[in-house]
Amino acid sequence: MPLMREVALDAGRVMKKHFTHAKREFKPDKSAVTIADKKINNLVEKWVLKNFPKHNFFGEEGKRIDNKSEFLWVCDPIDGTRPFIFSIPTSVFSLALVKSGKTIAAVVYDPWMDRMFTSLKGKGAFMNGKRMHVSSKKEIDKAEIGYTFFKRAKYDFIPFVIKLYKLGGDFTDSGSIIHMCVLTAAGILDAVVFPHDTFHDAAAIALIIEEAGGVITGLDGKTQDYNKPIKGFICANPKLHRKLVDAFKVCY
Repeated sequence: MPLMREVALDAGRVMKKHFTHAKREFKPDKSAVTIADKKINNLVEKWVLKNFPKHNFFGEEGKRIDNKSEFLWVCDPIDGTRPFIFSIPTSVFSLALVKSGKTIAAVVYDPWMDRMFTSLKGKGAFMNGKRMHVSSKKEIDKAEIGYTFFKRAKYDFIPFVIKLYKLGGDFTDSGSIIHMCVLTAAGILDAVVFPHDTFHDAAAIALIIEEAGGVITGLDGKTQDYNKPIKGFICANPKLHRKLVDAFKVCY
């Protein structure tokens, strides 16, 4: 875990260096990328090759390294590239160690607030060393729910959002799904719903949410692996999670 924290701090320094002048490019899927995304991806890839040369590696902005290992490092260099481009300080760095599809170690770093979110399997979830726990809110009309819309979303959940609005739910979008998820683990938000299949958006927060007492599953309510495409996700405390999964059935 100390090594993971160190590389997260290095990533944070790169984010700060490029924050106010990050020119964007567009990938084939029309999502944005900056030089900072690429530099961090390369930084973490080199870190993995140096410290864990037999492990596999996947970074959102690079090629997957497959050493036929049961261990896979999953990196999202900057989650929230759009707010990063516009100098909105809500983006985060994310790194997870996945063993046979299940996350066993995770770090998410928010360099703007200097908040380090960490978790080891079976050891709890922490923000700057202080233990976190998900909220206890049980009702949708009392919950603050994080979500995001984007053109490349795999699953259409507009009917779900409309239903939640009718049930009295409130919504927040910080521009970074991982940022909202760690805030859910800390009990600041109550839930997050994600409509895409990108596992790098879920690998780190899957463990952090669970170790904070929450539940994370696919949109269909089933558990999933984090070394391959996922079926979106819903994360929340156990009782609120069940209600959100039931509400999502309107999209079937």
